[in-house]
Parts: sequence; C-alpha cells; structure tokens
Amino acid sequence: MEDTPFDPRAERSRSAILSAAAQIIGEEGYSGVTHQRVAERAGVGRATVYRHWAQLDDLLFDAIATLDAPIFRPGDGESLREWLEAELSYAGAMFASPTTQHLIAVLVDRGASDAALAALRTEIGSRADDRLGCRLAKARTDGESTPTPNATDLAALLLGPLLFRALMQPQAVDDAFIASVIDHALPSPKRRKA
Repeated sequence: MEDTPFDPRAERSRSAILSAAAQIIGEEGYSGVTHQRVAERAGVGRATVYRHWAQLDDLLFDAIATLDAPIFRPGDGESLREWLEAELSYAGAMFASPTTQHLIAVLVDRGASDAALAALRTEIGSRADDRLGCRLAKARTDGESTPTPNATDLAALLLGPLLFRALMQPQAVDDAFIASVIDHALPSPKRRKA
C-alpha cells in the first residue's frame, strides 16, 4: 500500500471538520450532526466532509475519539488524597459541562449498538483505570496507606457519585462533596478497623 503524501490543506480541513463535529455533538448531541451542518461550521464544502467521511457514524466516532478529556491525569509530588481531590475537582467540572454531558450520552446510547463506540467507551474506562492504578502503585511505593479495591472498582467508587451528581441531580460537585466521596472510597485506617 502506497503512502499518501502529506497535504497540509487536507489536514487543516480534516482538523476543522473534527472540531466542528465535536462542537455540534457537545451543543446538541448526536442528532444535531449532519454533513451539511459540519461543513458550515468548519467553513468547508460539504463535498470535503464527504470525501473524508462518507459515513456519518465514522465522522462521529473520529470526532469523539479525538477529544482528550483525560480522567485521572498523571500527577507527582502530592499525596494520594491531594491528587484525588485535584482530579475529582477536574472531573466534576468536566462532567458538569454540557459538551461532556452530550458526549457521555452519545457514548452510552450509541455504544449500546455500535461496536466501535462501545470499544471507544471501554478504552476510555481502561485508560482511567490504568492511570489510577499507576497512582495507587506510586502511593504504595511512597509508603502511603492505599485502599483495598482494585483500580477498576475504585474508579467506579470515585467517579460514579460525581457522574450521578452532575447528570442526574444536577448539582455542583464542590469540595465538600469531593471530600465525602474520597472518605467513603478510601476509608482511613481507623474507619477500616471499626
């Protein structure tokens, strides 16, 4: 298979199209995305959108896949609790964003019937689990007391309440709520013995 030469114009168009599609998904959800609307938002011709993505589902997948909203970013220097406070504050703000809420809805809804989106959803979860697992390992190396749940279970214990608070209640994910979530997910050594 021959390599296609790099065309900076095509890359700019592709980037603008993906950005436009992600914006529309974030503002209106999956149903707002059409080739025509994306072309208008990106400032390109509809034929250009079709040339890159003949199928709308492929465009949607690529737009969602390019968004990097990491959950559990790498951290160093602070205690496990301090890191979790910062990361859950970041996640709470992200989950409160209408853009993120629409993207979550697309991943949940379309991921139930679209294998590619289901795989992307799984990949996002796995990345979060891996990052949390690395930070737990660092805490152990640093001599910190760490929780007994594995990273996958702990991610659910930490993020589940934030998602519910942001999506279902909808209320702010404030510092007091985050502290309560951490206290329940990571009981202190005294509470664990009781």
